Amino acid sequence: METSALLKKLAKNSDDLCVTISLNTHRTHPDSQKDSITLKNFVSEAKERILAKHEKREVANILDQLDLVQDKIDVRENLKSLHVFISENTSEIFRSDWATNQEGVHVSRSFAVRPLVKQLSRKVRYRIMVLSQSGVSLYDAQNGAILKEVKDHGFPFGENRFYNTFPDRSSDAGHLDDLLREFLNRIDKALNSVYNSSEKVPTVVICVEDNYSHLLQVADNPNIYWGYSAIDYNNAAEHQIVGQAWDFVNEQLDNQDEKVVSELREAVGQGKVITDLQEIYQASLDGRGELLVIQEDFIQPASLDGDRGLNLEDSGEGVGVFDDITSVIAFEVLEKGGECYFAKSIDDTDLSPIALKVRY
Repeated sequence: METSALLKKLAKNSDDLCVTISLNTHRTHPDSQKDSITLKNFVSEAKERILAKHEKREVANILDQLDLVQDKIDVRENLKSLHVFISENTSEIFRSDWATNQEGVHVSRSFAVRPLVKQLSRKVRYRIMVLSQSGVSLYDAQNGAILKEVKDHGFPFGENRFYNTFPDRSSDAGHLDDLLREFLNRIDKALNSVYNSSEKVPTVVICVEDNYSHLLQVADNPNIYWGYSAIDYNNAAEHQIVGQAWDFVNEQLDNQDEKVVSELREAVGQGKVITDLQEIYQASLDGRGELLVIQEDFIQPASLDGDRGLNLEDSGEGVGVFDDITSVIAFEVLEKGGECYFAKSIDDTDLSPIALKVRY
């Protein structure tokens, strides 16, 4: 099921008892085996918490579905985090490209859907170029997944044909350096052709440091290169390459928080920013939300007060309580055409921990 459809299904779920299990996961063995142990422990915790407040016969279906979770998950398919959603009429598994800071078991009248909101709101497009003198491949990527391999504008390239054919010059470092530059120059021109004829997104290069240094020296437009990550020839399968590139991209994205907060500050001067949670909720219902910014560690349980009011709660447990009202607000903003952004930190006390830029 597509992420948007799953989010809508979970957000509109009407079952009284909803169980969400979230854990950070690993792409590679043997770390991925630890994920199975963590999941097993969380399933046991979920069952204990449910049975502490409900008769076994009343929740038998939910307990049965929890028992089946382990068999449904192949740890070889893990991404950055894994999320399990179970209620009387729902059993869904969702893998996210983003790590979660809500690891654990959530039992409430609603699902903890923040991971899906984050997945929908942070779509990062880029390219991955695997560069070596034995061949060059180029991929279009989004978040932690390869969308397709680029097979035009000369890609993929075979091995470097610009090699020394003169025995007396085999030790001539300058000559060998010139040959490498000519090879990389052709790669750079081909990448520029891709960049200028399609989506203009940056490229992460997987290669050795020396090749990347020479590539920048011959580059017509160095700005198309996001950076490089050192290639490990022992872990160069496609799924390992995309995971390596995604780790690099995640490190670079930390700089986006400041850009988003700057946009909010500009909107403050125009009178278009709301920071009161009650007002933010009402504006989201009215379709006024243009950009919702939430600090990642901010979670606020709440219950509804009539059609448009909120009662803030101390915990997510209890009848009629949402364990995180910010996820409900984010769903409303996204469904009505707005954007949502989760910031690791909001370095502005007037805008932290949540702010909404409104259309009017």
